[in-house]
Amino acid sequence: MDQVDILLFGRITYELIQVIGLTAIADDSVIEIKMNEPIRIVFSKTLEKVKWKNVILIYNNIKKN
Repeated sequence: MDQVDILLFGRITYELIQVIGLTAIADDSVIEIKMNEPIRIVFSKTLEKVKWKNVILIYNNIKKN
């Protein structure tokens, strides 16, 4: 994780992982702290806003099948 600049998530993974990331400061876990450092990009057709800092939400240009 030391060389990771960007993390890519779908909505479901983002929602699960953000709980870990949002508690990183309180828990002081190395993995949780590393999850908060890089920019995160979330792709979703339904998510309209994000709570995590350093998150780019992409929802307008997702092709629907």
